[in-house]
Amino acid sequence: MRLSTKLLLTICVPPALIWLVGMYVVKISQDQIRESIRTSAGAEVQSAQEEIDRVLQARIETWEEFVEQRKVIDAVMRSNRCLQEQEGLMDELSAAWKDPEKRGSLPAGSVDEILMDELGATLVKMSEFSGGIRIFREVLLTNAFGGIVAESGRGEDYFHGTASWWKITKAQGRYLGPVRVERDEKGVEVVIIDFCRRVEDSAGRFLGVLKVDINLDEVLEIVDSHARRGGRNRGMVLLNREAELIRIGGRGETRTLSDGSRYLVQNADKNEAGGQFFEGEMPAGEQVFTYSRPSDEGLMHTLGWMAVHTAETDALLAPVRQLRNSVILAAAVGTFLGVAIMLWVVLPVSWRMVRLVEATKQFGKGSQDVPIPVVGHDEISELSHEFNQMRTRLGETQENLREAMEQAKEASKAKGDFLANMSHEIRTPMNAIMGITELTLGTELTEEQLHYQVLVEQSAHSLLMVLNDILDYSKIEAGKLELEDRDFDLRDSVGDILHTMSPRAVEKHIELVLRVGRDVPRILTGDLTRLRQVIVNLVGNALKFTDSGEVVLVVERVKEIKGRVEILFEVRDTGIGVRADRLEKIFEVFAQADSSTTREFGGSGLGLAISKRIVKKMGGEIWAESVIGEGSVFRFTALLGRGSEEWDKERDFLEPLDSLEVLVVEDNATQLETLGEMLKSWGLEPILCSDVAAAFGVLKRKEEIGGDVKLMIVDRVLGEADGIELATRIHARSRWKSLPMILLTSVSDGLPEKEFNEVGISKVVNKPIKQSPLLDAVMLATGLGTRKPKKGRRESRGRERAVESMSILLAEDGKVNQLVAVRLLERRGHRVTVVENGKEAVNQSLKQKFDVILMDIQMPVMSGYEACRKIRELEKKTESRVAIVAMTAHAMPGDREECLGVGMDDYISKPIESEEFYEVIEKYGSIDKGGEEIATTARGDLNEKRHPQGGEKEFDRAIFDPEAFSQRIGDEALMRELILIFEEEMEAMWISLQEAEERQDMKSIYESAHRLKGLVGNFCARRAWEYATKLNDRAKTGSHSDEVSESVEGFERELRLLESSLCDFRENLENKVNSL
Repeated sequence: MRLSTKLLLTICVPPALIWLVGMYVVKISQDQIRESIRTSAGAEVQSAQEEIDRVLQARIETWEEFVEQRKVIDAVMRSNRCLQEQEGLMDELSAAWKDPEKRGSLPAGSVDEILMDELGATLVKMSEFSGGIRIFREVLLTNAFGGIVAESGRGEDYFHGTASWWKITKAQGRYLGPVRVERDEKGVEVVIIDFCRRVEDSAGRFLGVLKVDINLDEVLEIVDSHARRGGRNRGMVLLNREAELIRIGGRGETRTLSDGSRYLVQNADKNEAGGQFFEGEMPAGEQVFTYSRPSDEGLMHTLGWMAVHTAETDALLAPVRQLRNSVILAAAVGTFLGVAIMLWVVLPVSWRMVRLVEATKQFGKGSQDVPIPVVGHDEISELSHEFNQMRTRLGETQENLREAMEQAKEASKAKGDFLANMSHEIRTPMNAIMGITELTLGTELTEEQLHYQVLVEQSAHSLLMVLNDILDYSKIEAGKLELEDRDFDLRDSVGDILHTMSPRAVEKHIELVLRVGRDVPRILTGDLTRLRQVIVNLVGNALKFTDSGEVVLVVERVKEIKGRVEILFEVRDTGIGVRADRLEKIFEVFAQADSSTTREFGGSGLGLAISKRIVKKMGGEIWAESVIGEGSVFRFTALLGRGSEEWDKERDFLEPLDSLEVLVVEDNATQLETLGEMLKSWGLEPILCSDVAAAFGVLKRKEEIGGDVKLMIVDRVLGEADGIELATRIHARSRWKSLPMILLTSVSDGLPEKEFNEVGISKVVNKPIKQSPLLDAVMLATGLGTRKPKKGRRESRGRERAVESMSILLAEDGKVNQLVAVRLLERRGHRVTVVENGKEAVNQSLKQKFDVILMDIQMPVMSGYEACRKIRELEKKTESRVAIVAMTAHAMPGDREECLGVGMDDYISKPIESEEFYEVIEKYGSIDKGGEEIATTARGDLNEKRHPQGGEKEFDRAIFDPEAFSQRIGDEALMRELILIFEEEMEAMWISLQEAEERQDMKSIYESAHRLKGLVGNFCARRAWEYATKLNDRAKTGSHSDEVSESVEGFERELRLLESSLCDFRENLENKVNSL
């Protein structure tokens, strides 16, 4: 803590303590007053609710006894008997009741005049007994049919059987109605509730209903009395179930049934939360306390009424406010005195300390131009003087250090330039030496001469590697190392790298194994050359320092970060290991395990340092673990982009391999496990054996149970055994004479293929094992051919099932997509009706019956989703259903589910693939019982790979793939027509997109990009499709305008390239036609 802060605290703490203690006392007092209000409020609310319950209960009990009187029951029963046969004449009886002259025509006994007189007299007596207050406004007795038996007055309505109060009372026995307001003869508002009671005989049978209107003046008086009892600072409010005001106690007038929810304590769901104490602000601005507690029983509970106690804050908390004001005044006086002392003592000291601290900070940042003024003769003055002296001495030292650093930088630059120049200068004669040596080795030499030349060649290669390391390091030091960004196949590339290093592993009898995780993307983007350099360095070191055992390269996917994939590379060996004290420095320049390493194994000591710099440049990190005598593990990560990975076309070819049993014999445990994982990923069932005995044991068990093995994979070297010898012994047994075998061997084995064929080896795969060659070998050995599509495969599937000609409605706004779909369907003999939006599709479906409706999703006027919903709603009336198939460029996860969710039956993604298109559409057609198949256009010449003829132009497949386009469309005339439509429509669509971009209208950008995406999707233009998809997604999610503009620029570039390629392709087609 600073000195000035401590001085400040000594002055400010006393006033702060006064304020804190005072506020604590204020809080305690305020809490006590609140508790007192809460206690008295609770008692008031409880008392008021009990009084209201007693009054209402007394009034209700009067009529409970009335309905049980014999004369009442007899009168109702007589009325019921009189009307039993005239139940259907209620309308005539009601009309007679309303006309005083016709009342005499009512059935005798249906109305009891004596009882009516008694009811009127009773109400008069009760009013006189209550001091002139009409306790009951009206009494009404009805029979079982709802007709009047007796009433206290003469109402206009005779029949009440349809009234809600009558029905509820008949069903439930009792009914208390809501509060309502009426006006009496003098125009005064009267608050009333209805009490209804079911009339029954001794057996509980329903006879009729009694309805009494109860005047609530007594209840309102109770509320007023409790409000007056609390004084002018407190009040009482009565609310009904809907939180509407019944009475505000103490006020002359209340807007009955107006909103009173402001008086209620509410929970988070806006419901009354039980007995709670609440302090808040009313709409008028005054602060109040309110207390409400719902009744748990009685009529208040039944009616849902609630009494709320209110109290004004200003008056009740006035003593507390006075105390608080006194505390604030005392604290203010103390603060004023503290400020005065601070200005006199603390600020001068603090100012001098701040200047000293600021000068120290500036000096720490390298500034020496901030002297500290020396004021006075105290300790701070002495400190300032000594600091100025130190600043002067350190400034001189820093200047000397700066000069030394400049000299060191110049020396380092000169060293880098020298290394780079010398590396280039030495490479020229080195290339000559290596070339001449290679030529010499090709001539006839004596054994001694051959030995000398081989030593020269090896030394030249070692020297060249050192020069390359020096050159790379000089580039890194100079900051000139740049990384490329290109697509590459990770599995094949890493496998090729290890294949080049395989001879070194074979020479030392070391197993070199590659394991690539199944979730690692096949196509990645990055600098393959530099990645190869790091892998070669690490694997080369592992081979160099390993005399026996294995070297394993493992590649795994770690995670995905902002569209880039983090890949982990792990090189594991069983070599000599590295000491822990040297492991931390092994990635430094010219650092090796120890001084003897260079003498025994050679090397520049730059390889790992260069690898570390390259890995860092790739956004990763490198580290190592090692145990002396057991081996080392070097790991590094790299951030690589996702490449333009094609669809996995191996799935169709792998289906025949499903569940085939394969016997694998490999003595290296790691290699055996890797082989098992590869085979399982292709659907095979591998049986893994680590030696010859285990393999023969498996075959013997298969013979005993009659099982079968479809393929055998065997290593060339199995410890003391030989793979070729094993193959010979197995094929010598009649049961396994024709068992296909694949031999795993090193690149440098050098055995002739004829020798392998003689012992029944179907295919040889070189180590380290790559997935692609092994899969090709498996398919060839099992008689499935290669993974390349056979010629004519599409023709053979030209018509898998013959269906009758179908009537199809096509809803599509893009002309290119219309043309493609119509031509494909008409080629199969189907009838197509074309509309351009969802509304037209709905109308057309009403006019004509279709087998299938092909529905685009995004169309003008009405979308495909809405059109599908409309059609499905209309079908409910006709009890028919037409198949609706979505046909859209939407290909995001969840789009298919959304289409099916609105009622569509299937889904086809654009661009249209004819095989999938026919398969989906024609499954809704009827089988052609005549068996006559509709001929398909022969495409043999188009399915074959086209090679540019004389005068034809080459195409970049990323911009436009002519082979894929020809294979998809199949008709040269249709291809030319599609390209012409593209040239006509593209420019208008692009202008629409540009205008939307200028307005920054994301919705219009999204719609224009979607239309362009659907247009280019028909032309096998991968890069343009990717840019369209990216722009489509960014506009849909409302990305930043700069990102959208960037996507528009890239998309325009790709569209122009595509337009040029399509124009060239169309010219090729036209030239071909003209030459015929």
